[in-house]
Amino acid sequence: MYAIFAILGYDPSMADIITIAGAIAVSASVFFMPAGLGVNELGIASALTILGYPAALIISFSVVRRASVIFWALLGVALHATVTVAKKLAVSRA
Repeated sequence: MYAIFAILGYDPSMADIITIAGAIAVSASVFFMPAGLGVNELGIASALTILGYPAALIISFSVVRRASVIFWALLGVALHATVTVAKKLAVSRA
């Protein structure tokens, strides 16, 4: 999370990071949704609003965090597909 703040030009305290992580964890455990759609954003928005950050940061932080989740998920799918294709090619050549 600190990396997202750094990308957006903010230097949060450790207490801010812990508060945001706690709000995300609480909202995710109270409101169960697949992939946390909307729930993570609720936790981020509530924590950053309580901590006094501007609305532009709240939206930007949520978008960057969701984009990073999507990036890592797509990378995992691509790696899985690559390994699967490589194994099938190896079996067909044998």
